[in-house]
Amino acid sequence: LGYLATNWMPGPTWGIMDAKASSEDAIKNLLRNTATKFCILRPGGLEDSSPLGPSAMELNQGDAVGGLVSRSDVAAAAIAAADSADTDGTTFELYAFGNAFSQQPGPTDLFLPAGPTGYERRGASWAELFQGLKKDFSKL
Repeated sequence: LGYLATNWMPGPTWGIMDAKASSEDAIKNLLRNTATKFCILRPGGLEDSSPLGPSAMELNQGDAVGGLVSRSDVAAAAIAAADSADTDGTTFELYAFGNAFSQQPGPTDLFLPAGPTGYERRGASWAELFQGLKKDFSKL
């Protein structure tokens, strides 16, 4: 439902989630079966805050869970992912774990999973976070 609410929001972002999904699918289709390595990193809501580092992050797959994340942590994760074989051909979400930004569920989060999805990844380093990511896993 959060996807729909964001997608239908009037104004310049109208249809943004459909455009995001179409773009991700186009990139995957274009690069699949080529020698080019790729990953799709879906950051949570971006915060202008100090980086928390990989040990404070959680990765998930399936676009079912989100949260907030500092722009600095997204940049660090993107650089680490570009240098990791574990991220090749993967799609994953990145957000701060726990109450780092005290995000509370909103009115559009009614149908999101209430508990773990089974795809959570935590670790002390980016390399540990990336271990075990499933290839081409996306609900979009």
